[in-house]
Amino acid sequence: RSFRPTLHTSVAVRTGWHGSRTKLRRRDAPNFLHAQPELFSCVASAVCNAEVLPRKELYECWEVACHVDARFPTAERVADLAAGHGLLGWMLLLLAATDGRRRTAVCVDVRMPASADTLGAAMLERWPELQGSLDYVEGGLEKVQADSGILLTAVHACGPLTDAVLERAVSGGAPVAVMPCCHSLRKQPLPPVPGLTLELLTERATAMGAIDAIDGARVDALSAAGYSVEERR
Repeated sequence: RSFRPTLHTSVAVRTGWHGSRTKLRRRDAPNFLHAQPELFSCVASAVCNAEVLPRKELYECWEVACHVDARFPTAERVADLAAGHGLLGWMLLLLAATDGRRRTAVCVDVRMPASADTLGAAMLERWPELQGSLDYVEGGLEKVQADSGILLTAVHACGPLTDAVLERAVSGGAPVAVMPCCHSLRKQPLPPVPGLTLELLTERATAMGAIDAIDGARVDALSAAGYSVEERR
């Protein structure tokens, strides 16, 4: 569900620090030197050294990864779908590894950003023991073969991409955790809920807003498919 987090971090920020969408640079690493927990501080330093990601992506992926790892601590195989640079996958690996738990990850996206290798190199420079634990596969979600042994995850799977991730999970009975974005009735496919129509979904959106209406329908669809659904904000 859409996470609206209270961050598990505390960061000293100098006046005039750049905006949330500005890429972190090596010069920004000192801002995270005393951040807590220590693992976040180390991840932030690696991201700064890579110089390819905006500040908002660091915070969002960290918060989602903490929620997901706490809810699925025994997941030994995770898939970061619509992965972009794959930061969520790296964080889920690290949260398990620092706690002595086994985990591997695969990142999937239609096109791997060229700078994903730069991020990967920065992470492996800091944590060489993770070598071989994460793979990146280019391709559409329709190629993902899910089963109960793999946890599907996605951060900012834009609009219908979230529904595609949920469909992949249901098709194989896989556990799934998503943070949706870009809710739009114009692009939204109807979640497979008995009796749901576009007119009814539109009425709900008018009454409660598009985000709650669309995500509520997604929850109903998962429940109808036999899932136990937990929502967090």
